[in-house]
Amino acid sequence: MNDQKANKKRQWQPTVRIGLSHEKYAAYKGLLERSKFKTMSALIRHILDNKPIIIETRDATMDQILWDLAASRKSLQLIAISMNQAVIRLSQEQFSELVLVEAKVIEQQYHLLEEVGPAFFHLMTKIANIWLPK
Repeated sequence: MNDQKANKKRQWQPTVRIGLSHEKYAAYKGLLERSKFKTMSALIRHILDNKPIIIETRDATMDQILWDLAASRKSLQLIAISMNQAVIRLSQEQFSELVLVEAKVIEQQYHLLEEVGPAFFHLMTKIANIWLPK
């Protein structure tokens, strides 16, 4: 059984060699890089069979905005976690000096939130202007 499979793999397959100009080769190479094909021969076989070639494109204009948005989200998340922990510690304490310390921590986090919040909403406005129809 394995010998039959090995013989099928060893069978001669017809080969066609073609000459391309440098411009045509560069065009096909660019098409190959943007398509799902791994080899130039697979791309050319698809072209010869008149099959559609799907090109993958990606809009990179949003990259920096999305990175900034992710950073703002992380900052907001860290501030929220810190405030939540301070509130939990505050609720567990009896009235003492530790209550004042925890209140100070909450106040500091609130001021951080005032800094990060407008930047976050500015990024959301940019995204809305790009994605939403006018």
